[in-house]
Amino acid sequence: MANELVSVIIPTFNRMDLLEKAINSVLKQTYTFFEIIIIDDCSNDRTKDLFLDIKDKRVQYYRNKNNLYAAESRNIGIRKSNGSIITFLDDDDEMYPTKLFDIVNVFSQNKGVNFVYHKAKIIMVNEKTSYYTTPLKIVDYKKLIIKNYIGGTPIVSIRRDFLSDFFDTNLKALEDYELWLNLSKKDSFNPYYLNKCLVK
Repeated sequence: MANELVSVIIPTFNRMDLLEKAINSVLKQTYTFFEIIIIDDCSNDRTKDLFLDIKDKRVQYYRNKNNLYAAESRNIGIRKSNGSIITFLDDDDEMYPTKLFDIVNVFSQNKGVNFVYHKAKIIMVNEKTSYYTTPLKIVDYKKLIIKNYIGGTPIVSIRRDFLSDFFDTNLKALEDYELWLNLSKKDSFNPYYLNKCLVK
C-alpha cells in the first residue's frame, strides 16, 4: 500500500469537548501518516488551550480572524494542507480506527479513483436513536442532481489533484452537496463506494 500523506480537515466553533474526541479519534488511527488541520472559526471557549495541550506535531491549529463559517474554514484548511489525499471530519464526529488505512488502501488499489465515500453511523441525540446511512453505490451527476446520495463531508475523501473546486462560501448550508455536484460534472470523476462504516 502506498505511503501517502492524508490531510484531515476539521473546522470548529465552540465545541471544545466534542473537538477533543474528534481529534483523539484521528490520533488513534492505525494508519499514522497524516496531518490534522484544525480551523477555529473564532471560538470563545478554550479551543486554543486544547490545542496547546496536544504535543503531537501532526496537529496544526489556525484561528480565523472573524467568523467565516464552515465552507470557508474548510477551504482554508485545504489550502494549508499538504496531503495528496484530503479527508474531512466535523468537530462533533469521530473516526473509527481503520478509517484512514481503509481509505488509503482504496486509492492505492484502484487506479484512477479520485473520490471515495462510505457508510456512517448517525446518532440522533435528541431522539435517542441511531441508524446507518447507506449511500448510493453508483453515483454520477444525473443521480446527484436529484438527491445527495453521497452524504456529508465526514464520509468523503478526495485526491488533492482532483479537488480543483472549493466549497461555495456564499452558502451557509449544503455546501458539501454543491461541491459534490460540481466535481461529478467532470469527465474524470471516478468515485468509489466503500461499503463499510468508518465514522460516527
